[in-house]
Amino acid sequence: NEGGRTRRLVSVFWRTMEAQREEPLPEALAVAEGEGHEVAGGSNAPTQEKQKTQAAPAATSQGRVKSKKEKKKKKGKGKKDSTGKPEQKEPVEEKRDTRLSDKVASNDDDWKKKLPHVSLMSPHKELDWKIKHQLKASKELGKKKEKEDDGETTEELKNKASSFLSVRNSLLDYLSIVKEDWNCIAVSIATDRMKDYDTSMAEVEKLFLQYLNAGRDLGDASVCDFAWMDLSSEIVSDSISFDIVNMAVCVALWYMVHGASIAKGAIGEESPYFKSLEKRGTPAPYARFASGVFRKAAGLLQYAAQISTNINIDKILGQEELQDCSRKAIDLLYAICISDAQSIAVSTAIERESNPTLIASLAFFSNSVLNDELSKGDGSGVKGFAFEKWLKYAEYKATQSKAIGYAYQGLSLLEQEEGGKARRCSQQALEYLSLAIDFSSAYHSKKPKTDSTDDAQYHQELRRLLQQIDRRTERENAIVYMRAVPVELPPPIEKKGITPAITMNDLPPSEGYQEAKEEQRKEGESKFSCLKCVATCICMPLLLLISLIGFIVSILLLPCKLVCCPCGMILQGAWNLIEWMLKAPLRAIQWSAGKEPLFDT
Repeated sequence: NEGGRTRRLVSVFWRTMEAQREEPLPEALAVAEGEGHEVAGGSNAPTQEKQKTQAAPAATSQGRVKSKKEKKKKKGKGKKDSTGKPEQKEPVEEKRDTRLSDKVASNDDDWKKKLPHVSLMSPHKELDWKIKHQLKASKELGKKKEKEDDGETTEELKNKASSFLSVRNSLLDYLSIVKEDWNCIAVSIATDRMKDYDTSMAEVEKLFLQYLNAGRDLGDASVCDFAWMDLSSEIVSDSISFDIVNMAVCVALWYMVHGASIAKGAIGEESPYFKSLEKRGTPAPYARFASGVFRKAAGLLQYAAQISTNINIDKILGQEELQDCSRKAIDLLYAICISDAQSIAVSTAIERESNPTLIASLAFFSNSVLNDELSKGDGSGVKGFAFEKWLKYAEYKATQSKAIGYAYQGLSLLEQEEGGKARRCSQQALEYLSLAIDFSSAYHSKKPKTDSTDDAQYHQELRRLLQQIDRRTERENAIVYMRAVPVELPPPIEKKGITPAITMNDLPPSEGYQEAKEEQRKEGESKFSCLKCVATCICMPLLLLISLIGFIVSILLLPCKLVCCPCGMILQGAWNLIEWMLKAPLRAIQWSAGKEPLFDT
């Protein structure tokens, strides 16, 4: 009798709390949502026309409970609109296209809110590799070609080609500048820095639009050879459409690098400069700003994917290869951008202690976007290192999102007095988290290797959160509900997406680009591979000598490896150098075959 009475009291308590709880969509999620769009399931984002038609009903379909203040604000807006419709329509359009720093403007209290569960992908090395090689290649191979068909080159074509190459070089120079330090002592400095980056994004968008328009004016004219290289091999083509796809991917990577750097930023004494890592977390305005940057990257990748399909870019890349500009790689990168932006919404909802059902639905959408791409294949036969690394990140982030989703689905089931199912969900969440940490290690160890220090603390905080949920479900099911834990896992909650891609304004139609030619890839690739094979044969005696020296030095330094030494980092660097010396001939052969870079990046 006592147990039944306790159970009834606890049940009444939770129902009362739920009834009193007003559950509007958090303000930060509304900012991330933008104009109220709702993303449909799957990795293919809707087109611009569909986004306009779906903007109105999406806000109501998300099940948002509007407060009285919001209704008053809407009434006020209606009164203002009625005074002068033609004058008030222009500011509304400008507000949609306003800078991200204006959308995330907040007070000092908002900066004190920390989101400890934010982790985004930063393709810094992939971008750095492409841009540095392209700046060098543009000087060597970026010479204008004269027409050989009829021997006539008009002045108009020369001027167009010169304008195109000039804007292209300016854009490459701008993309080579990356600001990674977002740790600020004061809020005012952080706000100014976001405004400065807004200006930088506006300048990049302006140059990119000029570059696109100049390329469309040239049409199918062959003005120069474009040599693009990912982490594995180089492809040379004189197709302007091929160059445009690569440039769009670079701009998107530039967005992602800055978005990930912003998410790692800190304010005041909680900055890493002050060694206060226990309270580490992303300030809420920074998180919203980073979400907008990733959504802009997704919009640009969506545009690049449409062009790559229209020009049949696989004719250049070949079916057996998946470079970082192939349609499959672009789709995967787009899904990562949407998923990372959605993960910020999940972290915001967790920080605001929102309804567990809402948090679970947001997390499951982040998982489904990546699962749709992963289900298309594991990339067998892939030679592009960038694609392989992004594939590992997608596996990691999809599993992590599933862990968060099932953890909060457990809390949702607990409120529905389903203690056994809640306990099963929380147990499975910890298992998925352990699997996600393994995927994270595989991602960071993939070339180009990246630092996993930040992820270690992030995983520690996330594990602590899921363990708290697991202990709560175990305690309440044992004391209050006393339900058997089922073997089968409950189906996931219906997913909900609120972070659609942000499309760049004034983009030209993606249908006007010329289809790429298959012969261009073969000629450029054969020249490049032949030069690498000749260089490898000439340098092979020297490489064998280097390998022999490395073998002798490794034997001499073997006792140092067996003894614990205080100079651990120096020894580790020496061992890495010796390992490279030992593998120098093999690396050279793989490099000449286009399978592996000669040096680790």
